[in-house]
Amino acid sequence: MVRTNIACRRNLNAIIGVTGTFCCRDSSWPLALDARCRRAITIAENPTRFEIAKMINLATNIAVSLALATLTLAPNSAPCFGQAPEEGHEYLGGLRASQELVLSPIAAGRLVEFDLVLGQRVSKGQTVGTLDQEQFQSETAAAATEVQIALAEAKNDVDLRYAETLQRVNDKVYRKSLEANERFKKTISATEIDRLRLEAERARLSAEQAVMQQEQRNLNVALKKDLLEIAKIRLQNRLIVSSVDGTVVELFLKAGEYANAGQPVARIINMDRLKVSSQASIEDLMPNRVAEDAIFVVEIDGEKREFPARVTFASPEINWARKTFLVEAEVQNQDRELFAGQFGRLILKEKTQ
Repeated sequence: MVRTNIACRRNLNAIIGVTGTFCCRDSSWPLALDARCRRAITIAENPTRFEIAKMINLATNIAVSLALATLTLAPNSAPCFGQAPEEGHEYLGGLRASQELVLSPIAAGRLVEFDLVLGQRVSKGQTVGTLDQEQFQSETAAAATEVQIALAEAKNDVDLRYAETLQRVNDKVYRKSLEANERFKKTISATEIDRLRLEAERARLSAEQAVMQQEQRNLNVALKKDLLEIAKIRLQNRLIVSSVDGTVVELFLKAGEYANAGQPVARIINMDRLKVSSQASIEDLMPNRVAEDAIFVVEIDGEKREFPARVTFASPEINWARKTFLVEAEVQNQDRELFAGQFGRLILKEKTQ
């Protein structure tokens, strides 16, 4: 059984190595064939005696599929790797939206307004839904009133002015009493002098207290304004706002239903730019040799169309088992001729020296 296992694995490795060098016009067969290869490898890694026959059968099916697919290759069809048209290296790629947004409310609540429909175009910054907000509107109004009260209290400086005036009067009385005693001894008793000195000191401390209270009132104004801003933010969080331009492609809730914080309510994609992903072969070019300009070729109404593309990412990570690396490119789609999920051919060019 061990010798059979080793032989089957050698045959599988040889067959799998060959599959990477072929493709045909119908790109579905290499994917199916690759799936069979992976299934066979999984069995071959740790087979039981009941799976040996299944592994041999899979190896045979793979070999037959490869032979049939090779016979169907058209004389002028370009292979996936190794041979490329004159304008560059061609690879199968699928389109997807470059921007996708799953709308969800920041806070929880009942959807009072939510009138989105599938296919509707929305703009960045547009309010597309509203949660119940009566309570938060009242809290915002109360916070605004508290700000007005704090401002009025801060403007009322009567206590401060009275304390400052009292301090000046008491200081003057105390100084005059000392001057009188210097001219005429014992004109004012020592007890009275001590009392006047105490009154002057108390007036000074009262003035300092009034200044501190005024500062506290000013700080209270700042605090009330911050609380008002918090109330406004909480009220703003009752709105569901789109952060991208795009088209509604999926709805998860409708008006009247309850939404939790972070729960998806709709999905929006931007079709103005599409992104195409493909696996390029290192046998054609290395990641650092991929040029920025590319071409995306797709069939529309039976006619092959070419669209300019711009390579945005060539992965430095290489899959050495497949000898491929990920390439992503953007395709402009202002005319809405292309669609997410559509497949075509991405033609990559090599950087010039």
